[in-house]
Amino acid sequence: MRSRPIATIAVAAFALTLVAAISGWAAARKPASGPTTIQGGSVTSVIVVRQRAEQIMPAHNDWSDVPGATADVTVQDGTTALLLVRFSSGSSCLGPGIASPACLVRVLVDGVEAEPVLGNRSVWGQNCGGGSACYAALSIDRSVGPLDPGTHTVTIQAEPGHIQTLEFKGWSLTIERVQATP
Repeated sequence: MRSRPIATIAVAAFALTLVAAISGWAAARKPASGPTTIQGGSVTSVIVVRQRAEQIMPAHNDWSDVPGATADVTVQDGTTALLLVRFSSGSSCLGPGIASPACLVRVLVDGVEAEPVLGNRSVWGQNCGGGSACYAALSIDRSVGPLDPGTHTVTIQAEPGHIQTLEFKGWSLTIERVQATP
């Protein structure tokens, strides 16, 4: 008879631990309800990657790297850093004769979306419809940090959507490494 209450207590303790762990994970992934602030000191490095040639990303519903829009940034031993990342381009979201869903662009650092994390709400441009191209000068700014020492990879990804293409008329990727302040 005694083993039954002990087994019940053990199962209950396990269930409570599982619920607490899941709740903690969900709270950690919950988007911030208000603005967040990070601060840094002086700019310690600037990397600029540029592409003059026109690039067209064909219609697809998966995130994929913008060819060439990547760079490695090194944070020196004994320091931490913030990265300020800007990607800009003359662009057009080209689709059929009716207005289509938006084309998306995001910034990844070490495979994780930089702040603010918007996922499938990271709108780059909207197809203007009518079957004609409408170009705009567009830019996205994201940040991440503080980052620990080591080499960190910055990558720009795009998702044109299933019925349209995303066209870049040249682009610029600028990464500023800033000394993190406590």
